[in-house]
Amino acid sequence: MRLTVIGNNGIVPRPGGASSSYLVEQEGTRVLLDCGTGAWAHLQRIVQPFALDAIFISHIHPDHFFDLVPFRYALRYTLAGTPPPVPLWVPPGARRQLDDLALSFGGQAGFFDGLFAVREFDPADVVSVGSLTLTFQAMRHYVPSFGLRVGGDAQFAYSADTALCDEVVGLAAGADLFLCEATAQARTVESTKGGHMSAGMAGEVAAKAGVPRLLLTHIWYELDPQVSLAEARATYGGNLALAEEGRTYEIRPAG
Repeated sequence: MRLTVIGNNGIVPRPGGASSSYLVEQEGTRVLLDCGTGAWAHLQRIVQPFALDAIFISHIHPDHFFDLVPFRYALRYTLAGTPPPVPLWVPPGARRQLDDLALSFGGQAGFFDGLFAVREFDPADVVSVGSLTLTFQAMRHYVPSFGLRVGGDAQFAYSADTALCDEVVGLAAGADLFLCEATAQARTVESTKGGHMSAGMAGEVAAKAGVPRLLLTHIWYELDPQVSLAEARATYGGNLALAEEGRTYEIRPAG
């Protein structure tokens, strides 16, 4: 299994960056987790977007799904013929939110249908996509947000957006690689209270869950990522790194 970071920013991307989007691949299966602002432009450098086997959206905040709009237009107007609908899994209730978004700029209900095969996942579901299986865990955020666990030859966990909570520890437990949001730092964490974590908290979660590898992502654009890295090192003693846009990480079973 391997992970490629398409976008690692939060709601405000750094210059040239993109918001949350992550490609997981195994044995020819390609799944995209989130599709935030700028992701479409970056994704094209990595993979043929129409060849994705599925897209999963963790929650309906702009930095996690807004680039479904250019993706949809590319599907609609591609000169290479009509590609088959891309399976799009969204949280419960999100289909209506997609329709509301389309209506806001002159679209209509069903704007995404037909070009995407839109389905709302049940958080209790186990969804199989090719050689991968995906499960969901409700997180603690300002809107309903779901961490994702991807299983295959190895185990990968993605926190999505969440405050510090027992649920995110449970999501990460047993994962070979944990990709965790680290929006804040110690000096800024109060501004994100109730919806996000600091880098130190991300390290704390990884330590409690016993994960061997931790990648930090979703760092606020004004913050120095090296400070975030140092704060996470203070709470976590395992293999630690920043999630770098455009970089691919091999995920292998620990040991």
